[in-house]
Amino acid sequence: MKIAIASDHGGFELKQELIRHYADLGIILQDLGTYNTDSCDYPDAAKKMAETILNRQAELGILICGTGI
Repeated sequence: MKIAIASDHGGFELKQELIRHYADLGIILQDLGTYNTDSCDYPDAAKKMAETILNRQAELGILICGTGI
């Protein structure tokens, strides 16, 4: 099963922590970004995740927003 993960800049640190946690369990997540804490828009991450799921490049997704939405 392929699982994708993405976040905005506010959720970057949590995303990195989840990637490490799942890797410790032997599960590799497909990282869709963002790749640093530079300001970026949550809708861009959400669009990328939606496209990834719709194109069947991943079966499930974890999407993180710094505001907790």
